[in-house]
Amino acid sequence: MTETQARYVLAADVGGTKTIVSRARVEGGRIVRGEIERFASREHGGLQSILADYATRHDVRGLPACF
Repeated sequence: MTETQARYVLAADVGGTKTIVSRARVEGGRIVRGEIERFASREHGGLQSILADYATRHDVRGLPACF
């Protein structure tokens, strides 16, 4: 599967202490993690703020999401 054929998703592990966000691709039924960032949850006003912060550095336009 080529890069252009891969399906991408935005995934997050949301917690009270930290939130981990990753743009990942799905290949052959497996998830292959991409750019991973860890955020201190208390430093943000909520998940929307964390995702906006992540999106300033990574292209996530139009990706399906799973939290």
